[in-house]
Formats: sequence, structure tokens, C-alpha cells
Amino acid sequence: MNWVFVPHGLTADVLERWFRRAYRAFYLRPDVLWGLARTLAGEPRYLRRLATYVRVGMADWLFAAPAESALAS
Repeated sequence: MNWVFVPHGLTADVLERWFRRAYRAFYLRPDVLWGLARTLAGEPRYLRRLATYVRVGMADWLFAAPAESALAS
């Protein structure tokens, strides 16, 4: 993410870590996942698009995500 405002005492790296953590926490909630499953069951044509998003997201998460241990500070 391109941070325009970085509060005093924080760095863009710390903001990026917390952004990723919040994003995952929000979208991995059971009700969000259940809604996605219902959508896919009703419209199977979305599977190809979902597969692309998962592939790109997992690559970004696995190779570009900051270490979780740095979130504690």
C-alpha cells in the first residue's frame, strides 16, 4: 500500500504489517467465508476468477508479507 500519511512514531513498514493483519482478520471471518461459499455455489462461473485471486494473494502473502513477530512491537 502507498501510505500518504505516516503518523509520528510509526513507519510505513509497521503500517503495512498492521494493514495486512487487519485485512486478513476481516476477510477470514466465518460469515465472510460462508457468503463467498454461497456465492460460488450459486454462480460457479466465479471459480476461475476466485482461483486467480487466491493464486495472486497467496503469492503476495507468502513471498512479500512481513514477519509476524515484528507486529508485537
